[in-house]
Amino acid sequence: MATEAKTTIHSLLVPMWTTPLLLPDTAMAEVVGFTVPESERNAPWHLGDIFWRGLRLPLITLEAAMPTVEEIGKRARIGILNSATGNEDIPFMAILINGIPRLQNVGPDDLSPAENASEMEEPPRGIAGYARLSETVVALPDMKELEAMSLEAMG
Repeated sequence: MATEAKTTIHSLLVPMWTTPLLLPDTAMAEVVGFTVPESERNAPWHLGDIFWRGLRLPLITLEAAMPTVEEIGKRARIGILNSATGNEDIPFMAILINGIPRLQNVGPDDLSPAENASEMEEPPRGIAGYARLSETVVALPDMKELEAMSLEAMG
């Protein structure tokens, strides 16, 4: 009798100010230290622009309830994400994170719908929804929407 091979997805559990973000590890290109963004905000979720490897990237926050840029603190980092669609106009995106992501192998039995998902607040723009990973509720990103937000912030 053949046994089914259980696949695991190498993922990153990314600390945020409220709900941790769960990403496939291939989505994250790099984590860099926080730098105060330049330029003005174009939207409530756009903190300004940063420069990374010669590229200007809009810095996006996925959380409405977070400290101001002046209050962010020493744990803050910037996660540089790879484009999910291969869009040459936006090959990378920058999101504000609250610490160093940690590797998390996720198997088919490890994720389940978040309990009381209907009672949870509407996910902010850039978040597809919520799930439960063991005992932790995690946010699942909407990578295409993150790209749209980055393009919108670039004007």
